[in-house]
Amino acid sequence: MAHYENGINGSFHGKVGPTVGCTWKGVDYIRAVPKRSKKTPTAKQAATRLTFKYLQEWLAPLKEVITIGFKEYNPRMTALMASHSYTYNHVLRGEYPNLYMDYASVMISYGDLPGVEDAAVRLPGSNRMEITWNPENELCDAYWGDVLFYLVYNRVTNDTLQGIGMGTRMEGMLKIDIPDTFNNQELEVYIAFKSLKNNRVSMSQYLGTHKLNF
Repeated sequence: MAHYENGINGSFHGKVGPTVGCTWKGVDYIRAVPKRSKKTPTAKQAATRLTFKYLQEWLAPLKEVITIGFKEYNPRMTALMASHSYTYNHVLRGEYPNLYMDYASVMISYGDLPGVEDAAVRLPGSNRMEITWNPENELCDAYWGDVLFYLVYNRVTNDTLQGIGMGTRMEGMLKIDIPDTFNNQELEVYIAFKSLKNNRVSMSQYLGTHKLNF
């Protein structure tokens, strides 16, 4: 695949003979029409395809936070593609079919906005989870109005709780009501912050594995 600028008649999109013209992230490309292979994939090729399928299915429920957290990771990639690349290289462990995620290495956001100190999870009882942090941040790039986004990942069912804008840096706490389907399940918790002024985000912070019994 090659990219081009201002062809003889400008850019084109669609199929022309054996080539296809398209635009990706603001760049014009020409590529050959893909051909279906009739060859049976080798064991290694099949394992690679199934590994990528496993990774795509694992990331799919995280789309809401990933779209925010990896938006600026690589200007030539979508946020989902960027997260896929990072997770494949830094989080995925094992070889197919024995694949698993290193939950402590999972990132839902990647950026240079300052995070917070003393972030922790509290379980005060019933179906309530509280995420707390130190709201006093002396770093010059931090702004009191930076908004929190979070992920609570159920590693048993692959279900998630996630959201953005339900808390700010200055508040120091977010209360989350946990549904019955998450009761007595292992829950992985992550937080990050996004600037209100621009698209800057912080590196996400992993707050450990937690289990509620109610």
